[in-house]
Amino acid sequence: MASVVLQPFLAPVENYESSAATVRWTELTGKILVCSRMLREQLSRRAGRQEISEGEFFLLWACQEAAPMGVVQGQLAKSIAVSPAHVSVLVEQLRKKGLLESRRDPSDRRRQLWRISPAGHAAIKTVLEDLTDWAGDIQAKLGNDADRALGQLIEELIAALRNRSTGLAKHRGAA
Repeated sequence: MASVVLQPFLAPVENYESSAATVRWTELTGKILVCSRMLREQLSRRAGRQEISEGEFFLLWACQEAAPMGVVQGQLAKSIAVSPAHVSVLVEQLRKKGLLESRRDPSDRRRQLWRISPAGHAAIKTVLEDLTDWAGDIQAKLGNDADRALGQLIEELIAALRNRSTGLAKHRGAA
C-alpha cells in the first residue's frame, strides 16, 4: 500500500523542544485532518444531493442508531461531537424538512425525544446508495483486514480522547 506523503505544516522539528510522542501525534493529527476533509467532502457532496448538510446527515445517522423511542438532544450532541446549541439548530432544520420527529419523554414530560422519520430513513438510504461505488473502491484498496484494524484503532483513539477530555474536565473542576 502506498504511503501518503503530506507536506509538513510546521517548522522543522528541531526548532521545537518537544517529545517524540508530541511530534508524532502532531504529525498524525495533520494526517487525520487531511483524511477527514477528503472523507467529509465525499459525504457532503452526496448528502447535498438530498438537500441535507453533513451535520444533518450525521445527526440523522445518530438518531437511526438510537433506541426506537428516540434520543434526547444532549445525547445527540455527544454522539456527533457538537455543542448542544448546534444540535438544536440541526434538529429544527431536520424537523422542518420532515426528516426527524419529536415526542415528549413519557417518563419526563419536560424532555423531548428525537427519532428519525420514514423520510429521514429514505434520505439516509439514498445517500448510502450514492456512496456505494466510492466506498467499495476504498474497501478494495484497503482490504478487509486493514479496514477492520483501522475501524478498531479509530474506536480506541476516540475512547482515549474522550477519556482524556473527561479527565481534564474533572481535573479543572477540582481546581
